[in-house]
Amino acid sequence: MASSSCTSAGVPERLVQLVHDELYSKMLPPLRLVDPPHEYKTAWPISEFGYALVPANGKQATVVQQFLTYCVTTGRSLGTLIDFPPIPIVVQAAALRTINGLS
Repeated sequence: MASSSCTSAGVPERLVQLVHDELYSKMLPPLRLVDPPHEYKTAWPISEFGYALVPANGKQATVVQQFLTYCVTTGRSLGTLIDFPPIPIVVQAAALRTINGLS
């Protein structure tokens, strides 16, 4: 369960597991961080953006464009399987404009 970022930050894996088990044993019903229940009127979903740092030009630009296009189109649906909200259309459009600008 513990992520490598926790253990690399000096947090013992067993402690992370104990906290996880304690928190999840108390949640009834389970808390969904990306889609909070409607009764919590001021709750916002927890979400983040990921970034890919790639060269703006180069001999691999076509392959990079294909991969990044897949990530923000077809591949983005995989995130919903693990409770990530879909990429907003305006974010997807901006990403595609940037990706298409690679050469």
